[in-house]
Amino acid sequence: MVSDNNKSQNIAIFIVILLAITSGAVLIWQSFLSAKALDFSYVLDSDSTNTQEYEKEDLNIKFSYPDGYILKERETGNGERFRYSITLLEDTETVRAILNGEMSGMEYPPTINVDIYQNNLDKMTPEEWIRNTSESNYKLSTGKILKINLQGEEGLVYKWSGLYEGVTTVFGDERYIYAFSVNFFEREDKIFSDYESVLSSLSFE
Repeated sequence: MVSDNNKSQNIAIFIVILLAITSGAVLIWQSFLSAKALDFSYVLDSDSTNTQEYEKEDLNIKFSYPDGYILKERETGNGERFRYSITLLEDTETVRAILNGEMSGMEYPPTINVDIYQNNLDKMTPEEWIRNTSESNYKLSTGKILKINLQGEEGLVYKWSGLYEGVTTVFGDERYIYAFSVNFFEREDKIFSDYESVLSSLSFE
């Protein structure tokens, strides 16, 4: 016959084991959710939407983006470092009014941004650039950096929060650092799937 003490010990052991299993399952599930929330492993059907092509040969970059966007590009560096910025804005009356100066002081709606930084002097790896520059917005991130592979290109991706939610995907070599970012309200927003579409079409010439 099992004593009351043995019963108590068995119950306590069972509870400890159950808590350990539950905690492990929660950690695994949280890790899965983190990876799933930043999943760029699939490629959108190239025939599913009409696209525009963008190519800049001197910066060795080419991608396509869905119709319905206005593309703006400009040099944004200084005398010490070259930087080139490409912005995709949804083509709406509000955006056109902002661009035409008719709604000064109004914040831009969410955008897709491509920033290309000179790297032949500093020769930083993508991770060094993420962790050590203010332009990366990494200080606003969750602290997690995930490795991804897009069309054979190795990159790093992380999530951050500012005025909007944001995700940045970074590629790089000894010439340039390429940072692809998107601002959004919800993961299900159309602009996020358009961002994935841009990434899925990306090639470095």
